[in-house]
Amino acid sequence: VRRNCGRGGGPGGGNRTSNSGDLPMLFPCLGFSKRNDKLSISNTRFLSYNSCTQHDHMRDIVSSANLLQNWDNLRLIPTKDTNNEYVTKFDTEYLGEEMLGILKRWYSQSTSASYSGGLEVHQTLGKMLIEIDTNAEVCGFLSPSELKLYPYDKVETDRGEAIIRGSKRGCIWYYVEREDLTLYWTPKQLERLVGDGVVKVIQRHTATKTPKETESAAVKRLKADMFSGNVPGWNSDIDSKLVEVVNRTCDELGKGPEQLILSDIENSLAKLGETNSLVAKQFSGWSTESILYRFLALLALNLRVRRLLPFVDLRYSTPGAVSVVPTYSKHAFATSLASCGCIESSSLGYRIGVLRGLLFTRTKFRFWDELITATTTYTELSADEYENPPDIPTIKINRIRAGEHRLLGLPPQDRLRRSVFGQLMFDANMHQWDPVRLRRSYSHIQDAGQKRCFFVKFVSEGVDDHGGPYRAVFQLAAEEEPAGSLHILVPSPNADGAMQNSDKMMFATHDYGGDEAKMKKNVENIPDDGKSASQEQDGASGNLQCANFFGKLVGIATRHEINVALNLPALVWRPLTGLPVGWKELHEIDSFTTLSLRQIEILSKEEWESSADVWSEVILSKLPPSKITKLGIVTTSDAAAADESIVIPYELRLQCVEYIVEESLKKGSKYLEEFTKGLADVLPVEAFTIFTPTELETLICGEPEIDVELLKRATVYEDVDENAPHVGYFWEALKEMTQEQLAKFINFVCARSRLPSSVDKFPMNFKIQPATSVKEGDDDTALPKSQTCFFSLALPKYSSKDICLAKILYAADNCNTMEDYDEHEAGGFALLNTE
Repeated sequence: VRRNCGRGGGPGGGNRTSNSGDLPMLFPCLGFSKRNDKLSISNTRFLSYNSCTQHDHMRDIVSSANLLQNWDNLRLIPTKDTNNEYVTKFDTEYLGEEMLGILKRWYSQSTSASYSGGLEVHQTLGKMLIEIDTNAEVCGFLSPSELKLYPYDKVETDRGEAIIRGSKRGCIWYYVEREDLTLYWTPKQLERLVGDGVVKVIQRHTATKTPKETESAAVKRLKADMFSGNVPGWNSDIDSKLVEVVNRTCDELGKGPEQLILSDIENSLAKLGETNSLVAKQFSGWSTESILYRFLALLALNLRVRRLLPFVDLRYSTPGAVSVVPTYSKHAFATSLASCGCIESSSLGYRIGVLRGLLFTRTKFRFWDELITATTTYTELSADEYENPPDIPTIKINRIRAGEHRLLGLPPQDRLRRSVFGQLMFDANMHQWDPVRLRRSYSHIQDAGQKRCFFVKFVSEGVDDHGGPYRAVFQLAAEEEPAGSLHILVPSPNADGAMQNSDKMMFATHDYGGDEAKMKKNVENIPDDGKSASQEQDGASGNLQCANFFGKLVGIATRHEINVALNLPALVWRPLTGLPVGWKELHEIDSFTTLSLRQIEILSKEEWESSADVWSEVILSKLPPSKITKLGIVTTSDAAAADESIVIPYELRLQCVEYIVEESLKKGSKYLEEFTKGLADVLPVEAFTIFTPTELETLICGEPEIDVELLKRATVYEDVDENAPHVGYFWEALKEMTQEQLAKFINFVCARSRLPSSVDKFPMNFKIQPATSVKEGDDDTALPKSQTCFFSLALPKYSSKDICLAKILYAADNCNTMEDYDEHEAGGFALLNTE
């Protein structure tokens, strides 16, 4: 909307001139449901910033694109110094502004003691990154006289406990950990809140004031030699290791990379130096200042890439398509992205794929979150915010009849129909839902932030779905059943006695002898009603339609931030991220085959000929008939007619090895492709190519190991003293649990089996509450109670760690239903006595 305003006149004045400016103005559009509805806007709070022109924005994008395309050539430039000797300097054309800005912030933090002030980067409610001044004197000046607040003080607010961050634009900023929000008070608002007793100090920051220091040695070195780039022997591989160090530091501190301060990196490097790890040895040849310089350059690169990513076409490969790196004779365990024939090496998306190891994980996740928001289907709300929207259906699920021990006693075709997976697929007909419905992300006012595309009603269980039942459905249908009773996933060959990776799962396949038509027909193996078409029906195992629906369920869970514990190998994660697979990926799932093939490769001709029939039998047992024919080897029928065994010539053994590796790696490729198609109905899978395989696995599955200390940092205590003896026993009990027991406990309190990688990624805090229903003196005989919807545990006052451990394990092992109230309808138990 453009509005002409006279330079000298008011909105209604007549002093308009021909020189009036054409000022762009944005007006909010407000809709009302009734004629007499009124709107009052008061106590508004906002934060604005000056945006660049469209021309400057596009110039920045083009510059960032050039930076990526020429990164390998532009990083270090040889120039002559005053002594006419060649030195290396960093090209500042693309990164100079970002590097100077970051260095300025680091300098502000190092020129004074931590209590005296500096600049810290934080993210506002509107996802805007701002620099907050941590100067204590400024905060004290803006605070009311009754209560002076200083940076890092812990205070009580109407939103819960918060940490004072600092000041900006005449306001005091604070961080609410429970809601992961950085907000602010104006001086007048803070004065009123303090006067009403809403804001109180819980704990003062313990740092003591010290006189201002001069620049730290590290920053002085960085500032003096910022563009010298004098880091001899440094390469992209070490850059990738530094990125891993930064990623771990971010997770430990719950910060983004741009929020890290100089001391954070220095402390991480110091801790790393105390270890004897391979990464520590790689950094041992460089000074701390040199490493900090590289971090400065990488951070500047990531800031550029963050602005560039929305403009990049990432579709340079097909996610889920298995591309095999030739392993002929000299196969290496490391596979190269450039060797994958499906990649267009000239595209900008390809360059991001090549440099993905130089991008911080949080840079990628930030872009991923933006994509998820942009691809979410809008849900029209009900007039009453407590009513469910009409576009979000309620699905009835009978978990009681879908117990694993009951399913295993049924034929495969009936097992699929009875499972939670099958109830969603056929009873709710979700496999035929339009993808638009699957991409809804509605959160009810009582759901504690849990997003969803349907509600759950558990038959014969007294529980309302406020998030816990919804998560429980995905734990069963997308995690436990596919790898358990339905056999969509089966153990890899390494499960039979291998020393490593014996827990990896892979897609179940059927041997169709290379008959593509028969495999395609398998998609229609199950009618839409889920009933078996014949007695030969094998249920979900090896069924392409089920693999597709499995992908949809995993996609919905990922979109709604529900981690599913899928123990899949790199043979799945690498194709999903557009990377090729090779010998290493085969060894991860079938080391017996790779060791045998390796032995065949190194045989001399004499050794081969002395046992040619034995080695030929090994090879032929793993080669399909089509490959045998392609090699020109005598056919089985010819050998049988001659009453002879097939002997493979020594010269063909390496080609046979090549075929076996390729066939083994592509064995489940059709099922992976169907799984990926299911994912693509819900998620922007084209963006998978910015992730490393490990990052994508973490995004979908969460961290494989549960960190008790991480859970403790994400815990709040409601009407419970965190220093009480029974709370101490609780944490001691958790530390004694195995990972399997911890997963059951997390499932007991939250209906999920894995946790995020850092405190700031928790969707809600873990809450420990008193066991109010337990009579005094009965604590040691009582069991703990949980509310999965709200991630809370009612903990009795156990008298010892051993009692606490026993009670928690019993509850976690035996709580198979959810009961918040008495449910008298018993339809879920029908026919159980006949099974």
